[in-house]
Amino acid sequence: MPLSTVEYNGQLFPEYQIHQKRLSSMIFSFVAEFCKGNGYDITCSHERYAFPGSILVHPSSIPDPVVDYVFSDALSFDIKWMDTLSVWLSRIKKDGVLVLYIPDKHSILSFLEAEPIYHIDPHTITHYLEKMDCQPVFNSGPDLNHGILIVAKK
Repeated sequence: MPLSTVEYNGQLFPEYQIHQKRLSSMIFSFVAEFCKGNGYDITCSHERYAFPGSILVHPSSIPDPVVDYVFSDALSFDIKWMDTLSVWLSRIKKDGVLVLYIPDKHSILSFLEAEPIYHIDPHTITHYLEKMDCQPVFNSGPDLNHGILIVAKK
């Protein structure tokens, strides 16, 4: 699926931009193509910002049942992100999808409830996903907020 872009200061950025309080909310229409069936939205946010149709889950209490997808914007809030990501991947069915929105620690907007504690390089995540037998299928590159959208298939 081609990603619509906007030009800003001579550079192209993904078209999804801030329209709601939760940064990842702006990508819902784009990732809906990947997030089908039953899934978890792992976040520290309020349920009104949850991915539509998902089960809202706090990062510290992931249920056991496996699902078709996991959507999250909370990975960069965890210093042990590799361990956390391993748990999340264990909750995704074979051929399921992982969708991560990684906000940038240094350009995070002031209205967020919490600030990411750890900057995770998107290439590091992609490499780790490949080591975990996942196939990265999409990497947005930085958006206007310097956040990154990564989609991987298990």
